[in-house]
Amino acid sequence: MFKPTLLAACAAACSSLPVFAETELPARIVTASRITSLPAGTPVYILDRQAIQDFPARNLMDILATLPGVAVRRLGSSADAAGTLDLRGFGAAASNNVLVLLDGRRLNDIDSTAADLSGIPLENIERIEFQPGGGSVLYGDGASGGTVNLITRNARANSATLSASGGSHGARHVSGNLDVVSGQAGIRLFGQHMENDGYRDNAAGRLDEVSLDAETTRDRLNWFLKADAAQRDNRLPGPRKVDMGTGLDEVHDAPTGTSEPNNYAEEDRHRVLGGWKLQLGQSGNLIVDAGQRRKQQRSFFDYGFGFSDFTDTTLETTSATPRLLLDYSAGGMKHQLRTGIDLYRSDYVSLRGQRGDTAPIHTITIESDSRSAYLFQSTQVNDTTVTVGGRKTRVMQNGRDQWDQSAPGSSAFDSEAMAGNQTQRAEMYEFGLSQAIGEQWTVMANTSRSVRLGTVDEVYEYDAFFQRVFSPLLPQVGKNVELSAQWAADAGNLTLTLYRQKLENEIHFNPVTFTNDNLDPTERKGATVSGQYAPVEMFRLDASLTVQQARFRDGPFSGKDMPLVAGELANLTLTWKPDPRLSIALGDTYTGKRYMDNDQTNTFQQIPAQHRLDLTMTARLASLTASLDIFNLQDSKDQYDYAVRSTTAPSYNAYPLAGREYRLGLSYAF
Repeated sequence: MFKPTLLAACAAACSSLPVFAETELPARIVTASRITSLPAGTPVYILDRQAIQDFPARNLMDILATLPGVAVRRLGSSADAAGTLDLRGFGAAASNNVLVLLDGRRLNDIDSTAADLSGIPLENIERIEFQPGGGSVLYGDGASGGTVNLITRNARANSATLSASGGSHGARHVSGNLDVVSGQAGIRLFGQHMENDGYRDNAAGRLDEVSLDAETTRDRLNWFLKADAAQRDNRLPGPRKVDMGTGLDEVHDAPTGTSEPNNYAEEDRHRVLGGWKLQLGQSGNLIVDAGQRRKQQRSFFDYGFGFSDFTDTTLETTSATPRLLLDYSAGGMKHQLRTGIDLYRSDYVSLRGQRGDTAPIHTITIESDSRSAYLFQSTQVNDTTVTVGGRKTRVMQNGRDQWDQSAPGSSAFDSEAMAGNQTQRAEMYEFGLSQAIGEQWTVMANTSRSVRLGTVDEVYEYDAFFQRVFSPLLPQVGKNVELSAQWAADAGNLTLTLYRQKLENEIHFNPVTFTNDNLDPTERKGATVSGQYAPVEMFRLDASLTVQQARFRDGPFSGKDMPLVAGELANLTLTWKPDPRLSIALGDTYTGKRYMDNDQTNTFQQIPAQHRLDLTMTARLASLTASLDIFNLQDSKDQYDYAVRSTTAPSYNAYPLAGREYRLGLSYAF
């Protein structure tokens, strides 16, 4: 069920890392897996397992699109198509301003690739915790827009499930899980295979994934191990072009076609995390864990006439995040203290040439070390909760570029970047206050300082004279203030949030100089109202509306809107369960019009506003579950989430999305 958390009582809430439970707290209070206190002063929205099952969705991105103030930008329609998650209007740089966590540990890498959400199966998600505009102190840089924490499922009883589904455009998906529990030990195994032919030419995709989640407890010590591996192959159809000067209109006249029949992208990745949690008496936990993840991405782009680009990039990250969680009482007040250090070491090697079977023209090697320490304190006095926290981060990067002038495709106009070494320091702060008023109302205020550091893909670039450089970028700093009011009753809840964030040195691509720059001052502000109404057990209404604005505050574009940011976002989901074995849900997602990428002047045509209606019906009979999903129920044609204007001609490129799509699924539980 979709629930904003009442944060006035968060200091005493229980979590999946329990210290002690306060029985007088409402059962609907839920907190994050890595921490047992959530910051006062800001709503934290939670989608539980039942909501994830009920909502019409092909993948995790579809589920996240139902959250208040969330915009999802897609380049394709298939279930495994990667998308971009945008919180609070960061447009083209959205993926670098949203922090994605898996069981409380960050998935974001030091490159510009968005955290891989399309490959995380819904079957493995227990709940989703969403904090707009926050999370920097507890989780680090990159949370300017907010934080999404995905909590995975653990083995609870001996069971197994097999599932299969098929649908439009040759989509087929099979998955299975096995849960084995013995005494205080449990293991969960999961595997899936996904294929599709794609809505467009050269748009086929394939995903294979396996995962393991194991834990065992003896006395006060809990050991855990999580691991997964995946392989992805995707063809890339590229954009469709519209040229007002010549009358060419591939978006509407030939949306399924492609002018890039040879382009593709491949990825192999694995993650391993292990550690232990020691319960310290009745008031604390010491958690020590370490992880390693590796991904290799290969892509090929054929531009014709003998010009092409092949990239083979490997990124390995090793991490350790020990932390101490303490719950105690002093001076008649309840306190929670969270403190720890985050250590990350990343090695990035990117081979860039003309083709996969030729020598690379450039070999870029970047080593990055990140060290952070944080402290987060929550104190509750009667109906008042105060949180205060801070984090210090130091990042050291060393970059080298090796240019092979004899490699095929190398040009005399190319260059080798000088070695780049830089050390950056960042500080993040947060202060929050929540005040419960009576049984149903809570008012909240929060102020925070967030930071985003440039990714390795942004640092290694061409300068304004088209020479290769390691260009140091100043840290992006955001100062956020927000006010919220929340009403909660047995039949529903309602939350209103007003926010304003001023940013200095925002990191963004400049379409005029073709460089990554620190922008002139920018600003985000907006209002979100969201709620849930369930007058009877068989009916539930979830709704949200966000009105937002992202603008330049100074410089040549002062007063202009940031591209790719819609002024209005809305979601409405009706869930009806006429019988415990039958569930029907209808979702309407609305995204307002927005300027195309590269249109900082706001002088070009806009991406049209769009509604998307999705329907899902699920029937359960004993151990068998059947489902029918219809996406884009109204069969809207030629819609697209992303378009980029040309800066030299009256034209633009867009990525058309499919019309109505179907999916039929069957699942059997043993």
